[in-house]
Amino acid sequence: AVPFVLPVADGSAGQFLKTDGSKNLSFSGGGKVLQVVQATYTTAKTIAGTSFVDTDLTCNITTTTSNSHVLVHVYHPIETSRFGDSVGTVGCTIQLLRDSTVIKPGKVSTNYLSVPEEDDYIVNNYTESFSYLDTPGGAATYTYKTQAAEVHANQGTTFNGGSATEGMSVIVLMEISQ
Repeated sequence: AVPFVLPVADGSAGQFLKTDGSKNLSFSGGGKVLQVVQATYTTAKTIAGTSFVDTDLTCNITTTTSNSHVLVHVYHPIETSRFGDSVGTVGCTIQLLRDSTVIKPGKVSTNYLSVPEEDDYIVNNYTESFSYLDTPGGAATYTYKTQAAEVHANQGTTFNGGSATEGMSVIVLMEISQ
């Protein structure tokens, strides 16, 4: 038998026993969702160029405890297009920021297309979505937003609009206690 060290007092309703890995038990209630906030953006937003620019999807959350996590969910409908004068790709790169700090660096979208040389024009309609668990580090108000850049300078990229991607971008922030 392994001798565990029990807590001195009883826990609160809904709490559970957890171990620190050294035979010491304590009561915890981690993982509880404290609040959920959401923002949407429905206006068509066109970006141009390979430098990151704001997509205008932004949301604020005021965390209530210093050790909270923020679970971020992002959804963007996107249309990318490119003239087929030269072989290349169409797509975009999206990054997530907390205030002015990049917390999820951009990566080339998983939904990009190669433009064959024989095509005069190609349109790529898709959605990009991801989740990210952030630890902002204090009870304060934080602004989360996305930025995007085109994969190739000679393309067009539109969020929430275009011929087949009309819709809305959504960002959901969930404060989770530890």
